[in-house]
Order: sequence, then structure tokens, then C-alpha cells
Amino acid sequence: QAHLLAMGVNIFTDVKQVSFLGNQNRIVEEVYSGFADVGFVRTDMIDRSVAANRTKWEYFRVLGAADDPGFPFVRTTGFTPEWPIGALPHVPTAVSQAVLLALLRTDSGDTSGTGVAEPALAGSYSTWVPPMNYLDLLGMLEGIGYYDAKS
Repeated sequence: QAHLLAMGVNIFTDVKQVSFLGNQNRIVEEVYSGFADVGFVRTDMIDRSVAANRTKWEYFRVLGAADDPGFPFVRTTGFTPEWPIGALPHVPTAVSQAVLLALLRTDSGDTSGTGVAEPALAGSYSTWVPPMNYLDLLGMLEGIGYYDAKS
């Protein structure tokens, strides 16, 4: 929504109908089949559908694509942290640190035979990395009125 507002589009006042499908694959399918004119999905969703032979890139147009030759997927927005992990106050620090280190060692591309690839492969992800800075995300949320740093 912040990206659209920055381009002068408010999806809640400027369009006739907005549907929240709750499933990124379904959004790609709805646009591909013509049931939706526009869809908003995470960066690699169209690529995944193409790789699975569910659609073809020629049916899609990315509006306002970022020029980023170093990133493997077409994207429109800046990067935001995904899948953050945290611990509740009652969890001992030693447990939190052990979980963190185990996650950071997980790597789906590891071929050493040490077993660090299996959890990533089983969970269908690549690896865990230290978190990005959340200040840009907070600034974006504040800019669209979803967060107030003063409260």
C-alpha cells in the first residue's frame, strides 16, 4: 500500500473493488486467468508459478519494476525483513542463542554432509540470515498511518 500511495494511488478509494485472497498462488492464478486485473504478491511468486508450469511470464507486466541486476527476481518495492524470529521474555537467553545459532548454521546449499542442509530443504527455504534493519519498515508503516512512533 505504501508503494501505491507514493505513486498517487489509493486502493481503498481509487478502485471499484478490492479483494484479499489470502493466498499468493491464488492471486497469481486470478490475474493469469483474467478474474483479477491486478495482483500484489511477494517477489518470486510469478517465477515460482512459471517454474511449476502453471503460467507464463508473458501474461504479466510488473509496474514500476526496480532496476536491480544483482537481484534474481523482478521487484517493485524495497526490501523488507521476512520471517523474523523472536523469543518471549521467559525464554532463557541461552536457549534463544542456541536457537539463533542453529538457524544461522542452516543452509540448503551445504554439501558437507554435516546435516545443516536437511532442515532448510524440509522447510522449503534456503537459509537464515541476520535480520535487516527494521527502521525503513517502521518509517513506511508510519507514512501510511499504521504506526505511530510517539505512542
